[in-house]
Amino acid sequence: MKGVNELRGRGLALALALLALALAGCASYEHKPHREDASQVETPDYVLRFVESDDEGWFWNRKRADEAIDLVERSARQMDTFVLVFVHGWHHSARCCDGNVEGFKATLTELRKELSQPMYANARSGLRSNLKVSSEFRIVGIYMGWRGRSLPGLLDYGTFWGRKSAAERVGENDMREFFVRLDQVYRTHQKSREHATFLGLVTLGHSFGGQAVLRSVSAIFEQQLEHLSRAPGYLRDSSPTSPPKEQQEQFHGLGDLVILVNPAVEASAYQRINALGRGITYPDSQTPVLVTFSADNDKPRHTLFRLGRIAGEYLGGKPRKKDRVEKTMERNALGFYGEVGDQVTHRLKPVDPDDRLVARTLEHKPEAACSQGGRKEECSCEWYEWKENLARKSQPDTLPAEVATADELGALLPRVKQYDFAQRTVFDDVELVPLAGATPFQPTFVATVSEELIEGHNGVFSGPFLRFLASYIGFIEAKQYLLTAEKKWR
Repeated sequence: MKGVNELRGRGLALALALLALALAGCASYEHKPHREDASQVETPDYVLRFVESDDEGWFWNRKRADEAIDLVERSARQMDTFVLVFVHGWHHSARCCDGNVEGFKATLTELRKELSQPMYANARSGLRSNLKVSSEFRIVGIYMGWRGRSLPGLLDYGTFWGRKSAAERVGENDMREFFVRLDQVYRTHQKSREHATFLGLVTLGHSFGGQAVLRSVSAIFEQQLEHLSRAPGYLRDSSPTSPPKEQQEQFHGLGDLVILVNPAVEASAYQRINALGRGITYPDSQTPVLVTFSADNDKPRHTLFRLGRIAGEYLGGKPRKKDRVEKTMERNALGFYGEVGDQVTHRLKPVDPDDRLVARTLEHKPEAACSQGGRKEECSCEWYEWKENLARKSQPDTLPAEVATADELGALLPRVKQYDFAQRTVFDDVELVPLAGATPFQPTFVATVSEELIEGHNGVFSGPFLRFLASYIGFIEAKQYLLTAEKKWR
């Protein structure tokens, strides 16, 4: 029996060695920049720039990052500018016709439609010290690419640990500095009295891209909160301290808003932000700073992520954790940890529970610079809509989506400036509902999402979800316009 076990052990070792050799042989698979000759896209709805990182988190070409920041600065001097940064997840990259690239383009178009409504033009120009400024505005998209796919076909599903580690490195290195520099442009513009234009900045990360974003911004957020909070956010203390009501603090975050959608990151990575943020009372000028949306039916993060984390503990030689809270936070993805109120404080769902998502394919014309062997590819992405056409069938009952007259605008302005975006909010037949643990003007929170809005892990390019998000972002931006203009021109 001993000899048989010995042979089995040698066979297993040989199999693992062969697997390691096979993986090493593919170590350079797709490890290259995809956008050296196709780094810019210009359309009537938006302008799009690509910035790419290698597996160590070093930008392939720093010129692309400089060009993106320079575009934001120049655009903001000329007209109102709204910047949406997107970091993709596992199995994707910045290559031409990638499904995430095409989905991001559709998202930029949805944002353009939302911000074109009279409400936002009036808010942008309503408090500009009687300056006559054009209502024209520009949408700038920045797609942050990295090697989300490192093996061909189905083999890529065996790269969980490698891609997770790569996403961490991507978030820790050049991307972090890029976000800081982009935020500096945003802050400088907000404070300047020379510019009568507004600059908005929102960052969106999905899957392992959500982990990269959180890794980039967490230290920035934690440092801000540590200065604002009287009580420490030590991780082993799972009960947040009750905030002092007499002291109100403003939390600025990075840009206007950071959004994580189905982030493939452990709950423990968010806990310090969560604990520190719960120990602060916020003024009515506070807007959301970090919002996480976690789909109920995201099976890869609910099950496979947990199994991968457990396997990683044994393969990585980590010490066994005796503390139940620590062990659970380390093993479960953000959005699937604990009871309601621990980290999850909100719920996103359709107003009509009978709504159902169906998939359809969106086709886009290939970019002029994208070709393979002289032949243009067909570009498409999977897009989800409700089975029946329910777009804008009813007016939202918390804030109007559109204002037609100056009188209506005048009545709305005080409400927008003091609106609590952490309370129940309804846009486009989708409602955000606070649960146990939610607090007034809460700047960081986690919301679970109904399967009628996001289909599993990758079905995030959903019309109902993104239309809600576009309205939500738009009204947060409107509040920022008004508050910033007051500071500049009063």
